[in-house]
Amino acid sequence: MINILLVIDDKEATTATLDFACYVARLTASRLTAISMQGLLYGELQADRILNNLANLQLGQIAYHFHQRCISRDVTTGENIDSIENWEELINASRYADIIIVDANLSLNIDSTEGSPTHYVKKLLHEAECPIIIAPSVFEEIDEIVLTYDNSKTSVYAIKQFAYLFPEFKNKKVIALQVNEHSGQDIEVSNQFKNWLDNHFTDIEFVMLEGDSENRLMEYLLSRHNAFIVMGGYSRNRWSRILQPSSSAAIVKLLPAPIFVAHS
Repeated sequence: MINILLVIDDKEATTATLDFACYVARLTASRLTAISMQGLLYGELQADRILNNLANLQLGQIAYHFHQRCISRDVTTGENIDSIENWEELINASRYADIIIVDANLSLNIDSTEGSPTHYVKKLLHEAECPIIIAPSVFEEIDEIVLTYDNSKTSVYAIKQFAYLFPEFKNKKVIALQVNEHSGQDIEVSNQFKNWLDNHFTDIEFVMLEGDSENRLMEYLLSRHNAFIVMGGYSRNRWSRILQPSSSAAIVKLLPAPIFVAHS
């Protein structure tokens, strides 16, 4: 059993996000707890008593529907939905969580023109003290795991965190993916890494791509179906570039797959 937090904004979680969060909770036999950013919204609006009453009423409605929808999916939930009052509360909650699940479109609706992922999702990816899973836009099943790998400390750390948190995926097909930006230059996968993977997974395929890392990575991931992507092979700076509002940002907007992100 692991501690799973589902971060939502001032609305209910989308069906795809909740379906995925419930899938993870059932898979790991865990309790699913939701944290609402609604209090942060009203705090930024300098809420008075009327706004506070409205916020409490709305939060109660969200909590009721959240629990009902989880019950229908045979998932145990926390006793209530916690509403954070400031960003530090969310980061502190992440310190004692095993995983945070979040929709790429998480927003406080302050800027309706925000792209995906939003400002708050990017901020959470950088500052959270536990792994983050960006929920898929469409969810059906997990058929394979794609581990992005570049032999860095961050890469191996993320892969290890994923394996420790999800031993239930031991028998799923695993693709260890590398991108070689220098065409014609051979890059070997270390025997230590191979041996470690063999201890945690039973069906492993090693794939090497050549070319620009961000574009080739996106092309490959878009070709996979029902995959769980582990983004560990990229530093915070490179991950930030992937999340910028450019063509490569489509990896989050267009990829209908959950993305696991962890950095040491």
